[in-house]
Amino acid sequence: MAQLLSDNSHIPVRFSLFSGETKATTMYSVREFGNTCLLYSLDDVLRYGEVLNIPQADERNRIVERKEVPLFHAEAYREAVINAFVHNLWITGNAPMFTGFRDRIEILSRGHLPPKQTVEGFFAGESVPVNQKLSDIFLQLHISERSGRGVPKITELYGEDCIELRENSIVVTIPFERLGEKVYAPVGDENVPDRKEIPPVGKEIPLVGIKIPPDRSENPLFKESGIEERILRFCAEAKNIQEIMEHLGYRDKKTVRKYLSPLLQQGRVSMTIPDKPNSKNQKYITIK
Repeated sequence: MAQLLSDNSHIPVRFSLFSGETKATTMYSVREFGNTCLLYSLDDVLRYGEVLNIPQADERNRIVERKEVPLFHAEAYREAVINAFVHNLWITGNAPMFTGFRDRIEILSRGHLPPKQTVEGFFAGESVPVNQKLSDIFLQLHISERSGRGVPKITELYGEDCIELRENSIVVTIPFERLGEKVYAPVGDENVPDRKEIPPVGKEIPLVGIKIPPDRSENPLFKESGIEERILRFCAEAKNIQEIMEHLGYRDKKTVRKYLSPLLQQGRVSMTIPDKPNSKNQKYITIK
């Protein structure tokens, strides 16, 4: 622990940036914040997050003043980074890993939950330090709090799905909120390249609030793929994301959400708890 806090620490902390949504795409930047005091490395990673968090001008529903929307929630990012440093299994000689993609940042800390910690306690914010001495130092410097509000704050914003508990690591995904991007409505199968383009929110035809005519058969923008038809039939009674995922045979909830999102935007499916979209009790039901 003394080595980590000294200027002679040689455990590098890297922040890798990729140009697309997966690591199969081109890496275009690697920033290294190691080989120095761990506290300096933490400060550098937090500051680099501020550089990446580009403010976006929100022109939707503008009357007088425009609103600026950050690319991602700064407080959630800060909490995830601090947790990654405090609870990383430094004794293995490996540092946390920070990876930026076009649509998200993934924050990976080495190790797993402490022996006295439960999954329920973890998500409830009942903090059990992996590195007690390091945790005490962070508390004394007012970098972290004993209240354990970090994980609940993150899940309140993005839901529990954004935290993945792996066998030897914990990964927190901070999604980006990009404004003004093109939204596509699938026509037939999603792999078919001929897809109709819908102008982004705030342009000529805002997607949110569209009134869909009862007879959608003549409108190519609302033809469902086979997957969407299965979701609509399955959600005749309210189902949660896990049930939908298992019904479709997928192993990744993100893939299911790609099909759910257009159905929600088109008003074909609704949430049972619309005021809390990230609620762990959220279910989806087809609108008849």
